[in-house]
Amino acid sequence: MGSISRQAFYKRAINLADSPVGGHIRGFTSKQGWTFRFNSRTGEFLTTHPNGHIETFFRPKQGLDYYLKQVQLYGN
Repeated sequence: MGSISRQAFYKRAINLADSPVGGHIRGFTSKQGWTFRFNSRTGEFLTTHPNGHIETFFRPKQGLDYYLKQVQLYGN
């Protein structure tokens, strides 16, 4: 993410979590209720716990391939 403040990091995570799927935002919800999002413009990946808390937020080195692997593993 580069050198950003905790507040900026948290804001970016919240924005991705709240983004509807479509366009450059890819996403799905697993059978277990986990939500997955990937922003193809920024390369940011996020998961949220079924209770709504953000669990993971980062830029995987593999980018879209990482997201597609998650779809393969956890998608419906």
